[in-house]
Amino acid sequence: GGMAALPSIVINGNDRRTSVFPENLPMNVDTIGGFIAGFLKGKGGSMAVAAAKRNKRNVVVRDSEVAEETDKVGVKESMNEESDEKFHVINVNSDNFEDVVLDESKDILLMIYKENHCDKCKSLSVYYKRVGLRFWEMGFENQINVCRLEVGEGRGQLLHGLELGSLPVIVLLPKFRARGPPYVYYTGVGKVQAIMKWVEENGEVKNLGELPHLNEEEKERYKEQIAVREEKRREREKASKEARER
Repeated sequence: GGMAALPSIVINGNDRRTSVFPENLPMNVDTIGGFIAGFLKGKGGSMAVAAAKRNKRNVVVRDSEVAEETDKVGVKESMNEESDEKFHVINVNSDNFEDVVLDESKDILLMIYKENHCDKCKSLSVYYKRVGLRFWEMGFENQINVCRLEVGEGRGQLLHGLELGSLPVIVLLPKFRARGPPYVYYTGVGKVQAIMKWVEENGEVKNLGELPHLNEEEKERYKEQIAVREEKRREREKASKEARER
């Protein structure tokens, strides 16, 4: 992912569908044409894959991903059973995928990632876990499941129609909608409030209110910080005015 994934092609449809050109394919007139045709026909990247068998020109040589494996709290964090329990995130695998992800009675928020050799995945997990915690603290556990799916080295594959381009990927499967494409892919900044507001906009979870990423104690501290900054701003303006009047 990141700069190592360049060049990259992405289609954002006006129907909210998003499709990422498979990283492992060559880029030529046949594969790009197949990619576009597949998007228009709702077949994802499968037609690009078929075209690559006919035309192998322009194989994309990418830089190797170099990632630091050391976790740092609040900066880069792994996801595991311990964090799942603490942050109320559901670990999805081949055994429970259909029961959890294809459950149409809830909004399903799913982060697809690699645990190893993916700094971006560990950076996003810091905020993603907090999303799971805040939805639980706000009492939405019966309305949304916040899930994670670790895919190892399986980049670029299709899983129940999910496009796995450059990882990590966050996708929303809204409540009571058929569990198939088009899915809603997150393309915003990796911050807790932004992700939660995106879920509210595209899913069935509503009425998150102001500053949903903060609990009540954090909101009070935030308001105090704002008040202090505002007081300092008024003091600077007063001092500046007095200096001009001298």
